[in-house]
Amino acid sequence: MLETIENDFPEKNILITGCPGSGKTTVSIHRFIHQVLRPNPRRIQLLTFGRLLNEAIADTLRHEGVDHPSINTLCRWYSRLTGGEWFYADGNTNLPTAAAILARLQPILAASPLDELIIDEGQDVHIKGFQSLPHLATKFTVGGDGAQPVYDRGVQDVDQIERSLINDIGGGIRYCPLEYIYRTSCVAYDFHRRFAPDVPSANEPAILDILRGFNPGEEDDKPRIYTYNDDAHFRQRVAQILDQAILGEDSLVAILVPNKADVDHMAGVVRSIQHNGAPRRCSIYYYGETPRAQVENILITTFKSAKGMEFETVIIPKLPDHTEMNWPDVGPQNSAQARQSKNWRRQCLVACTRARSRLHIFCHGGLHPILRPENFPANKYVMRDLAAPPQQHNPLPF
Repeated sequence: MLETIENDFPEKNILITGCPGSGKTTVSIHRFIHQVLRPNPRRIQLLTFGRLLNEAIADTLRHEGVDHPSINTLCRWYSRLTGGEWFYADGNTNLPTAAAILARLQPILAASPLDELIIDEGQDVHIKGFQSLPHLATKFTVGGDGAQPVYDRGVQDVDQIERSLINDIGGGIRYCPLEYIYRTSCVAYDFHRRFAPDVPSANEPAILDILRGFNPGEEDDKPRIYTYNDDAHFRQRVAQILDQAILGEDSLVAILVPNKADVDHMAGVVRSIQHNGAPRRCSIYYYGETPRAQVENILITTFKSAKGMEFETVIIPKLPDHTEMNWPDVGPQNSAQARQSKNWRRQCLVACTRARSRLHIFCHGGLHPILRPENFPANKYVMRDLAAPPQQHNPLPF
C-alpha cells in the first residue's frame, strides 16, 4: 500500500484491486494527498463514485490539512468542464463515443494538462471511460472491485479495465493487489462474501485461506439477524442498538435501505423513537443530491449511496424483496431477471461491508429466503427472534 501511495512508477497506469474493505479508496486518497503535498505539487484530479463519498473524502483531506478543489464526482467534473452529461453505467445509451469524449475534454485541459487522474470505484464506469480518460493525464490510477458494481452495464469485471488499459491506452500497468481485509473482521467478512458467491474478487483464494484460520464460533464479530412480526419489537430493538452505538459525536451509525422510498420511512421510524425526552435526530441522503455540511450521528441512505463509505455500526432494516433476489439465478445468464438478481445481491454485499464493528439485519415474518442455510450456514451469524422471551442466564456459582 505504501509503495503505491508514495512512488512514481515508470508505468503510465496504476490498477488497485481488492475485496470490499481491503483499502482501495484509502490508497487512492493518500496517493492524492502525497502528490499535492510534495515540494513540487502535481496537477491531479481525484474522481469518486458518489457525492456522499466525495464529501467524506474532502472532509478527511481537510483533517489532513489539505483543502483542495480537485476532488469531484466523475459526473459533475465532466459536466462542469463540457456542459454535457456523463452517464454512469445504468444510463449510458446516450454516452458519446470514446473519441467524442476526448474531443470535448482535450481542448479544455490542453492549457493546463493533468499530471495524474485518479478514479475510485472504477467498476461502475462504462468501458468508454477507460478508452478515453487515461489519455487526458500523464498518469492514470484506478481502483476497482468486480464484487461491487451497482450498475449492471458498467465494466463489471476488473479484467475489462485491465484489457482496455493494455489495448487502448498502453504505457504499461503497475498492479496493486490488496489481499487483506482491514475494515471488518474475517469472521464478519465470511458472512458478507456469501452474497456474491460467483464473484472471484469477493472470494479470492488468498482471502479464503485467511478465513479458514478463524474460528466461526467467535460470536462477538458475527452479524446479528433479527426476525420479528410485531413492529413494536422492531422499533424497540432499533432504539436499543442506537443507544448502544452512539457513545460520542464521532460514532456514526448508518441505516441502509434498498430504495429511496425506504429512506423516508426509516427516517420517520427513527424520529418517532424518543431519546432524552425528544425525537431522535438523523440525517437522510438521496443519491445525486448534495450532502449536507453537517451530518447527524445517524445517517439514513440507500445501499448505492453508501458505496465507498464506512461506519462503526450498520443497520439494515430490510433486505430487497426475495422475488428480486432469486438464488440461483433463473433463466439465461444475461436475462433481465438474472441481471437484477445479481445486481441486488451485490448491493447487499456493498451494504453489509460498510460496517466496521457491528452489522444488524432485520427480517420481517421470518428469515429472508436469501439467508437460507445452503447459502448462509447458521454458524456465520447470530440470530434472534424478537418475539421470543430473553434468554435466562444461570447465576455464576461463586
